[in-house]
Amino acid sequence: MQRYQKNFSISLVITLLVFSFMVHQSFKYHKWTGPSIIKYDVTSYYSYLPAAFIYHDFAFNFLDSLPEDINNKAMYHQIDGKGKVQKMTMGVAVLWSPFFLIANKYYSLKNKDDNGYGKSYRHSIAMAALFYALTGLIFLRRIFLKLFNEPVAAIMVILIAIGTNLFNYTINDCGMSHVYTFCFVSVFAWLSVKWNENIHSVKYLFFLLAVGGLITLIRPLNILILLFPFFYYSDRNHLIEKIKLFKKKFYLVPLLILAFLIPIIPQLLYWKYMTGHYIYYSYTNEQFYFSHPHILDGLLGFRKGLFIYTPFMLLVFPGLYFSFKKKYPFSSIVFIISIIFIYTTFSWWCWWYGGSFGARTMIDFYPLFSLPIGVFVYTILNKPLLVKVPFFLLLGFFVWLNLFQTKQYETTLLHYDSMNFKLYLKIFGTNRWPENYDQLLEHPDYDKATIGAE
Repeated sequence: MQRYQKNFSISLVITLLVFSFMVHQSFKYHKWTGPSIIKYDVTSYYSYLPAAFIYHDFAFNFLDSLPEDINNKAMYHQIDGKGKVQKMTMGVAVLWSPFFLIANKYYSLKNKDDNGYGKSYRHSIAMAALFYALTGLIFLRRIFLKLFNEPVAAIMVILIAIGTNLFNYTINDCGMSHVYTFCFVSVFAWLSVKWNENIHSVKYLFFLLAVGGLITLIRPLNILILLFPFFYYSDRNHLIEKIKLFKKKFYLVPLLILAFLIPIIPQLLYWKYMTGHYIYYSYTNEQFYFSHPHILDGLLGFRKGLFIYTPFMLLVFPGLYFSFKKKYPFSSIVFIISIIFIYTTFSWWCWWYGGSFGARTMIDFYPLFSLPIGVFVYTILNKPLLVKVPFFLLLGFFVWLNLFQTKQYETTLLHYDSMNFKLYLKIFGTNRWPENYDQLLEHPDYDKATIGAE
């Protein structure tokens, strides 16, 4: 009995239960079984796979032979005499590839002639999303066990998995990049903690840079994550020790740069093959407007506001207060990365990021944002019952609201890009469609936004 109790982990049980719930909800959801899962951004992520393993055509001319409902949703631009250059980088495709190959083998064994966009290929995307969500939650749990304890790890896994829009991007919009970035940012954060426990470990540093390269390949803006391990420090001496380490072992720098580049090299070669340049801006006329960021809209606006549709993230504020007060090693760098990431993200021309549930880009860095929240949860757990009870009721409300609004988004009652305060009040807590719903929508002007005027 004593041995069983010693080995029993409530946070592991909770992680598996939460994942089981996500699997159940994913199989209840039928959108990903139809062709609609591979559209717009997902078409660009995905097309690398049929190009590599079915058509052997990295000019992507095979897209012209596909049914119109697939080809007209592809995100690429044409280069005369060369072919089509995909808008998105290939990071998500790399992560999908084992699942794609299983689906491809299935079609081969069944002797079915398929264009690479059939049902089993779509199923493979849903399975991949679940796999990477579980992997991300496992590493997130390990971080909280390292920094806090079992109860905090269990609570944080529940809150991140089903109390945020990560849930939607695992079971509904599973073809988007966010659950995959979440996974590897969790891995990266765990490696950062491990390396900072032993900064002389070249092994952890090498893996850190390699994972950082993969995160950058998935979404280049997320190269910002590289700041985290180097400015994660317990005191000034810890930081100075790291600086001295790099001065002393400067010969390691080329090896570390190579570790970072290894995941990115295929993308650089693809761009060189198609454009003649190793570095290529594939978003053409889309850009950031750094002099006109939409920070308040992105955080508090009813179109996509982070704190409106994922209010659980409001806990980052008291979390940062207690993190600084108790001098946690991640306090300063999480704060700095948050400021840079929020400013950059909401300076993008389409600051609401098209059709989506909430501020979807913020999911990528949830593993970092959750660290100060973990401090707050840990602090509350040590308070009297009179404080804990209302706090956990609030957490329960956050989870309920996220699950309820995810369902509203699935039915399009919660509109994908045209929500506003008046409509939000009309649909809050109900599944009934208000009268004159279409007239209540406030459609964004995409043309104005491209010139920074929206």
